[in-house]
Amino acid sequence: MLFVCKLVGQLLLLLGLTETGNMLTNHFHLLIPGNVLGMLLLFVLLLTGVVPLKAVEETANFLLRHMVFFFLPITAGIISCMSLFWKNGLPLLVILVGGTAISLAVTGWTGQFLLARRKKGAISEDAHDNIVSGRHARELS
Repeated sequence: MLFVCKLVGQLLLLLGLTETGNMLTNHFHLLIPGNVLGMLLLFVLLLTGVVPLKAVEETANFLLRHMVFFFLPITAGIISCMSLFWKNGLPLLVILVGGTAISLAVTGWTGQFLLARRKKGAISEDAHDNIVSGRHARELS
């Protein structure tokens, strides 16, 4: 029972940050989606240590393990709108392929940048390994 209460509390924290992001986006008419802003807020709070990793870790892991279930309603919705895809298929395909290519390129460039810094000695091998594995965030909490 205590475990369930802990998960609910962590979920409420995550939902609160998401809603905060939504409210900020609506209030300031930002061009970034509210849920993305909420995740950025969570990232900053974790990075600064205001929210320790253990405050959201179990619920985040639970949500990640069961992520496939969150895609079922989306998939059903997409199937029900197939006429839209037939009508606008080429632009959607270009957006999907282009977005994927940009994501792959940015990820590759980031990895090359970190490796170059490690080779120059600007960042120690231990620090690099901690950044890549996420250990630095866990140790802050």
